[in-house]
Amino acid sequence: MSSEDTTPIDPLSALAAEARGGDAFAIRRLLDAVASPMLGVVRAVLGSDDRDAEDVLQESLVGVVHALDSFRGDSSFLHFARSIALRRSLDQRRKRARRGPEIPLHAEPPQDDNESRPRGLEGDLCSDDQSPAASAIAARRRDAFRNLLAELRPEQAEAFAQRVLFGYSMQEIATQTGAPLDTVKSRLRLAKAALRARIQDDPTLLELSETEDDDAS
Repeated sequence: MSSEDTTPIDPLSALAAEARGGDAFAIRRLLDAVASPMLGVVRAVLGSDDRDAEDVLQESLVGVVHALDSFRGDSSFLHFARSIALRRSLDQRRKRARRGPEIPLHAEPPQDDNESRPRGLEGDLCSDDQSPAASAIAARRRDAFRNLLAELRPEQAEAFAQRVLFGYSMQEIATQTGAPLDTVKSRLRLAKAALRARIQDDPTLLELSETEDDDAS
């Protein structure tokens, strides 16, 4: 079977092409298709009950429209849209970090019908189906993870969040961010080093720094 036979078809690619051409109805349908999974991303980074989640989603949707011309199909359009939501959410966390402490929030995993990926530590970070003790540990991990995202350099935070939240491979992150694979590996190493420095005295948080890098050379 040829590679053309096994390559997944992006269900939104045709709609994205129409939207790039300025079709207002296509733009609306495209945004309707990606809004829910994008909101999942926002809530995973900010919290399911975050007061700014809807505003960040709206900013992200506007960002999708503005970025339509830059979409070249290197990834699925849903990957493309979710990455925009991730960047806007990380920006919001960094703004908050500059303002001072925030109210503890509860995470909700990003999921969608086409590309739900309960991989890596997403389930541990976001699941409610746990014992009280496990829930308390998971809450501490969420706090450590979110605080770290606000402190990392933007490119490191984006790569680390895609790895941890979405379970993306390093090659997927490289494709999505337009960075060389070796650069992605370096960003992830630096992010994990920062995390280990933060949690060296708290072994309950160590698992966050131990995501598998089996695709690293």
